[in-house]
Amino acid sequence: MNTPLIVSTPAEACAWLELQTGRSWQESELFDAAVKFGVTMSAAPPLGACASELEFVTPVDLANYPTGFRKLRSLGWRVARLYPCHILQVWMLGETETVHAADTTKNDDHEVWFDDPVRVSRDQVRISAESLLKLLAKYNRRRDQFSPPGAASQAIAAALSACNGVPTKNIIERFRLDDKWKEKLRKRDRSRHFDRARVQAGSRAPGRSQTWNPAIFGALLITFKEPGYDANRVGVIINKYFGEWLDAWEAESQELP
Repeated sequence: MNTPLIVSTPAEACAWLELQTGRSWQESELFDAAVKFGVTMSAAPPLGACASELEFVTPVDLANYPTGFRKLRSLGWRVARLYPCHILQVWMLGETETVHAADTTKNDDHEVWFDDPVRVSRDQVRISAESLLKLLAKYNRRRDQFSPPGAASQAIAAALSACNGVPTKNIIERFRLDDKWKEKLRKRDRSRHFDRARVQAGSRAPGRSQTWNPAIFGALLITFKEPGYDANRVGVIINKYFGEWLDAWEAESQELP
């Protein structure tokens, strides 16, 4: 298998996927696959965008740090990371806004975010070799969930249907989260580390309530070591209440630490 470029444009990614899968790929199908299986993409924000390394604070410190984070150091310009909710926006609207930088830290209690939200457009979107290899692996395991070659319009309709997500109320009830989570998930500045699971950010407009991918949400509860949550418990919850997300959970569970 040929190794993909370290960073590819959507067109370059489609060309590489065509060589690996023996079928044609359109950019709409690439975005559809990324949204469907929680694969991240990246984008180059304006040069003036600066990111910082932040540390989760304990509940005792929330009075002094209401966002839940303490700034440790400035890092300067960084590439932006796009989660499924951002990818769907940039795919359908042509632009999106994010605070997440693509950098990672060795400490699980640290995050790299931009000091201010950055706006990026579709022509700035890129996909890393790591994400592209992950997408290919998920495609090979779940070929039946992808639209036939050339069915771009069908892929768009399928993605929109699959990406309705689960309302916050249902997530809290089914995962048996306490009342503090309702406020935590409602305020994006206090739940940024769950952005990968956020399908629709929500607004005051009718039909725009906040929704989530329960498979990714459950995986993040485990990743962030929320007490009482492990793969067995989350698997039972997904199987009992979110059966249509079982395939997504299977893909997520294989990548848990």
